[in-house]
Amino acid sequence: MKKFFAYSGMLLSLAALVLASSPYLMKKIKGHIPDPNRNGDLYMMSALPGFKDPHFTEDCPTPAFHSPKLDHVALYILGDSYTKYMKPASFNTAFYHFIHWDDPPHKIAALDSTKRNILIIECTERQIRERFGVSFIHNFAIQKNYHPETDPSIQPHKLDLQAEDNLKYLFTFNKEVGYFKNLKASFNRMVFDRVDKDVYLDKQHQRLYLSATVDTEANTSSFRYLPDQELRTMVKHLNEALAFFQKAGFSAVYFSVMPNPVSLIAPQTGSYNHLVERLQTAPGLKMPYIDAWHLLSPQAPDLYFRSDTHWNCAGRDRWLQAVDSLLHQEAPSPERP
Repeated sequence: MKKFFAYSGMLLSLAALVLASSPYLMKKIKGHIPDPNRNGDLYMMSALPGFKDPHFTEDCPTPAFHSPKLDHVALYILGDSYTKYMKPASFNTAFYHFIHWDDPPHKIAALDSTKRNILIIECTERQIRERFGVSFIHNFAIQKNYHPETDPSIQPHKLDLQAEDNLKYLFTFNKEVGYFKNLKASFNRMVFDRVDKDVYLDKQHQRLYLSATVDTEANTSSFRYLPDQELRTMVKHLNEALAFFQKAGFSAVYFSVMPNPVSLIAPQTGSYNHLVERLQTAPGLKMPYIDAWHLLSPQAPDLYFRSDTHWNCAGRDRWLQAVDSLLHQEAPSPERP
């Protein structure tokens, strides 16, 4: 009998590992398992029930545009999780292509010379020192007859042996386990004033922030010292990128930094380094920018989720409207006879 249970346990463990290691199989069963991020990533990490948002969504409604469609504009965005879920309908242009920072090499089909090709380089504040602190143009290649949907380098592998996250997804993100996680997290906060190491709870217990954006030891922190020399290095790489993309055929290139929520909502948490403002106003900077800082700062608490590290649909729409206005200034519709 002991051997039976031992072998049964081994077979179940092997089956779970194979299941978690297969993107195809995980996709098949995903609909039957609650999404761990369905209530926001901050809630997922903290398990604090007060930050559970049943209305959280990454899929915002298509924005309403009151300006004419720019049929002569092809828009490209190099971005991260802030722009990842935006659909072509989010932009009032003839063509839209998204490139994720985390998927190099970044291949782009040969640009359509009959259109005005515009590139927006979007980056979160917490990752800007890493991404702009080095030259990133070597990750790009513009290729004729390139089709992303058939590129084997960006297709999911049939077997992914890094299954830790999927195993965690399978066994810990369900209703029954979630109930006990909520109890444990609430007990630790009330009795020991302690929360998960990946989140930071403000003194008023009103807001959660990603620990990496608060911890001064982290390069992603809003409160880590930023020397002038490091700022000059980022400016150098942005100017280098501007020249590279202009030579590649882009009519215009902009960058846009999405501020850490703590930078806008609670800069008094520490000694804020003013990274976004300093970069945007740095001497010698040649690349123009879309100023998300001033777009979001007046109403920041209402434009970010309490349960997640990202902006909500209202914050997203504010940025999209600014992009639309910019595109119409940059590439006004040609006059028709």
